[in-house]
Amino acid sequence: MHTNIVNLLKDQSPLSDLYSRSGFLVRRANQILMGIAEQECAKIGLTPPQHVCLSALHRCDTLDQISLGKALGMDRATVGQMLRRLESRGLVRRTISTEDSRCKLVTLTPAGKKLVAPADAAAEQVSERLLAALTPNERKKLVSLLAKAIGALNDESSTPVEPPPLQPRARADRVS
Repeated sequence: MHTNIVNLLKDQSPLSDLYSRSGFLVRRANQILMGIAEQECAKIGLTPPQHVCLSALHRCDTLDQISLGKALGMDRATVGQMLRRLESRGLVRRTISTEDSRCKLVTLTPAGKKLVAPADAAAEQVSERLLAALTPNERKKLVSLLAKAIGALNDESSTPVEPPPLQPRARADRVS
């Protein structure tokens, strides 16, 4: 039988002060969320970060590699490794910008585009499972409060999220 943390708070567990800390609860929510996300994404052969990458590229069409990493709050090395894996699977294409040879532009391939809908469905399932105990209003409030808290602390992160530019910064014409 699984123990409900809410019940532990009510029962005055010796750890109830720990269980009521926002940091503990956010870390625990992340553990649960990532476990669910890994299960759902594995069904379509992706990791959660790969799913987010494909979704971002679908919404933005083309992004340079650095802007993609910043948009997702990922460091350069992590983004580079992830893109190499996605490229080796034929899901993304990286090309060198005609305007800046140091800049790699990233786009989805047709195979990558085919995974977007199932990946987004998996993400919806993850959210649904995580938020199942909440009413629709509570869900909106939770998301709003998390966005507010994270937004206030974004600049303190080693990898702050920066929205991508509205237009691709450069054109691509040769494959790297």
